[in-house]
This record gives sequence, structure tokens and C-alpha cells, in this order.
Amino acid sequence: MALLAGRRVRDAAILLPLGAVLLFLPPYVRLFDRPGFLFNIPLLHAYIFVLWFLGIVLTALLARRLAREAEEETAASGERPPGAER
Repeated sequence: MALLAGRRVRDAAILLPLGAVLLFLPPYVRLFDRPGFLFNIPLLHAYIFVLWFLGIVLTALLARRLAREAEEETAASGERPPGAER
């Protein structure tokens, strides 16, 4: 079961940048290129900032999870992590 969870996290790490790039393409950006405001911020600027912020947060969470799984994997195999002193 842990192997499946690890694979899902790696798949998410691959799909996250692709999904983010897709959301920055013109068809999606044009949806928010309207003369409206959200908290006195133009909708387009709010959309781009929220996407950027969510991308950073999700990437940080995925990186933590991947690092934890890599540590568990090396501990289970008995190998030393790269850069560890002998």
C-alpha cells in the first residue's frame, strides 16, 4: 500500500507543473480578464496571484512528502542517504 501512495505522490509532482501551466494559458486567463474587482484588485491580477501562490504551496507540500518518503525508503533499505558521512 505504501508503494502505491509513493507512486501517487510522484505522479502528483509531475502533474502539478503541467496543470499550473495549463491554467496560465489564454483560454483560462481570458475568463478572468473582465472589468471586475476582488477586494479592489482586478480579477485578472487576483487570478494570476492565487494560481502562483497555490503552485508554491502545493509544490512545498509535495516536496516535503517526497523527501519524507525518500528517507523512509533509504531507512528501510539500510542504505545511507547521499551526502551522509561514513
